[in-house]
Amino acid sequence: MGEYLRLTKYVKDKGDAELKDGARIQIAINRLAYLEDLIEKGLLVPRYSISQDWQYGWWCVCEVDEQSRIIAQCKTEEAAKRKLEEIINNEK
Repeated sequence: MGEYLRLTKYVKDKGDAELKDGARIQIAINRLAYLEDLIEKGLLVPRYSISQDWQYGWWCVCEVDEQSRIIAQCKTEEAAKRKLEEIINNEK
């Protein structure tokens, strides 16, 4: 897919997304079709884990296609494990 460039932005106070200035609707449709293909083939599957940062504590992390996103910060490993389990159960 080449270098990834985000096509959308969130509208403050609405929580809705819209296309960024200059993004074309056809490009967004093509990207959506590509992502749907990956999902249907089971290739776009989130992997959850916890990791430790000695300065800031423990993090719950969601990784998709080698891109990581921090989804929670916790003070202890046990709290991070509980939070991660809660997040995973809520997605089922």
